[in-house]
Amino acid sequence: MLQRTFTIGKYPVTNAQYKLYIDVNPGAAVPKDWDKETRQYPPGKDNHPVAYVSFNNASSFYKWGGYRLPTNWMWEKAARGTDGRTYPWGEDWQDGKYCNSEESNIGNTTPVDKYPEGASPYGVMDMSGNIWEWCDDRGINNRTTKILRSGCYTSSKYSVTCSYKSEDEPNCSYMPYGFRCVDFLHL
Repeated sequence: MLQRTFTIGKYPVTNAQYKLYIDVNPGAAVPKDWDKETRQYPPGKDNHPVAYVSFNNASSFYKWGGYRLPTNWMWEKAARGTDGRTYPWGEDWQDGKYCNSEESNIGNTTPVDKYPEGASPYGVMDMSGNIWEWCDDRGINNRTTKILRSGCYTSSKYSVTCSYKSEDEPNCSYMPYGFRCVDFLHL
């Protein structure tokens, strides 16, 4: 019997990783906060999650890399584990300790490895706050929207829980929109 399981990226896709895709795809649009002429991300943000990425742009990236976006179920499983926790790290909340949310008062993205204490039960990082992450599922109330998970640096502690979700049109690329990839294993 073929059992299908997956591995999810330990971190969201970073600016440096997205730059590899941009460099070999000259027709690909660069995110809005990048320099349009040099096609370069903002200085000092190589290890920050790529932002201003639409679902459609994320799809092009993962197809190029041989991956895919997680489904809503995969994302939640990787964030929450099997014990139904509120946040990837558990139930405790301390402003600025576990994730980059509104309460951190940073007001921008942070490096994807800044909050090691915020790891999920599977060691997956940055699944709460920093950027919204696209999932490969249709929205709940609209046949054209796609699911977003994680909350972002402007989200409150109530919107960065493992169960909270949002949705938007696949061509939207607002500041806090990014993604992570998954790969399937056949056992």
